[in-house]
Amino acid sequence: MKRSRIFAISLPRARSRRLHLLSQLLPTGWDFEVVDAVDGLATRPERLVVPVDAWPLTVTQVACYRSHLGVLQRIVDYQLDHAIVLEDDGVLDPAGEMTLENLWDHLPPDADHVQLHNLKFPFYDEYRCLEPGRRFNRVGPTSIGSWGYLISRRLAEHILIHHAEPRRPIDHLYIQLSRELQDRFGFHDTVDCLVNILPDEPSNINGAPRAKRDWWSGLRRLFKSSATS
Repeated sequence: MKRSRIFAISLPRARSRRLHLLSQLLPTGWDFEVVDAVDGLATRPERLVVPVDAWPLTVTQVACYRSHLGVLQRIVDYQLDHAIVLEDDGVLDPAGEMTLENLWDHLPPDADHVQLHNLKFPFYDEYRCLEPGRRFNRVGPTSIGSWGYLISRRLAEHILIHHAEPRRPIDHLYIQLSRELQDRFGFHDTVDCLVNILPDEPSNINGAPRAKRDWWSGLRRLFKSSATS
């Protein structure tokens, strides 16, 4: 029997976000674990050092990367086959026939990474759907965003071995791997959106700066148009 779990990354000091997350997960009865995010404002500086060839990352982007790495280490330590990773601004959105509960029944056999949102162009115009499907698309490159995704233990192991130091934001690492390692790992996304994002402000996990206001405004417009379509 395959072993799986949901991990929810949340900053302890962001109490409202944590309660928002728990209010969605607790009623489901699903097996989940809340993981304290690395707090960029309360972390020793040496833990936030990046390699010289890294992108110009903010402190919060480095903390976000290390938060996700902590979850990947749990996946390996627990010997899970797959896990779902949620950030504290994720909104469960089972609008179609598939949910986080029955997702496992339909998972493609080669699935190593599955994005659970369906934000594509214009938010990331390099995204490509290589093979459309009824419930899942095979993709490469993947799209941006790390607030909801599924990952296999073997991909988690690869990242822990080869990408233990942050050189780019975590979602851009997955984009890079989906470009370079399509012959080794299966990258997919869901046709229906299973995890939306709170559109009011950037995540407490990744700490996106307010300079990205246009990007978030675009998300709000997308959600409004989806709700009325």
